Amino acid sequence: MSLAPTPPPVASSPFIVRLSVTDQVLSELRRRILHGVILGGETIPESQCAESLGVSRVPVREALMALEREGLLHKDHRGRTIVRSLGGKDYEEILTLRLEIEGMAARLCATARNEESLRLLEINIDAFGAAKSAEELAHLDVEFHRLLCTAAGHPWLLSAWNTIRWPFEALLVRNFRTYIDATSLEESKVSTDDHRRILEAIRSNKAGESELLMRQHISRWTDWKPA
Repeated sequence: MSLAPTPPPVASSPFIVRLSVTDQVLSELRRRILHGVILGGETIPESQCAESLGVSRVPVREALMALEREGLLHKDHRGRTIVRSLGGKDYEEILTLRLEIEGMAARLCATARNEESLRLLEINIDAFGAAKSAEELAHLDVEFHRLLCTAAGHPWLLSAWNTIRWPFEALLVRNFRTYIDATSLEESKVSTDDHRRILEAIRSNKAGESELLMRQHISRWTDWKPA
């Protein structure tokens, strides 16, 4: 397991949300898994993790439980905590779920057409266009889809989408790295135009077109299945 001490905390500010130790450990471990610092198949020993991060075992235990619920970790037959190895089958299954969930979400968004949600989606698209790394592209891409599922106004749909949210981002980081290596950083921002077309269809209350564009957008990534 690759764990290095975290940098010292910055001075507190009334404008900074104060996270619990568990939240901080969760965020850091999740980041390392998503970015491939801790690889699929590696174990995360609770005691070693706690020592490396300079915290007690309790917040580490709680963070590991949360990561297991998020689909990034699992327990083996010996009870060891293992980083889930996400491969081609996981990618295909997540893709088929996204086609149904996000297609429906786009259709519902066009019907509801919440102006604040549209503004947040526009901000996200602009940020995506200015992204400087595969990790940033993946995070903003996933965030676009999260915002859209949230704007659908269907709590059960959002709950279903949240079950694949973090494995989706982990796979997308790998996809963007592969895409950047094969093309370039700027060419890897192909989703920008798709996202804008989806947003404009939603803005125009075109429910059927919004769903179709979303399905076409998700289907573009079929050939980028990881090994």
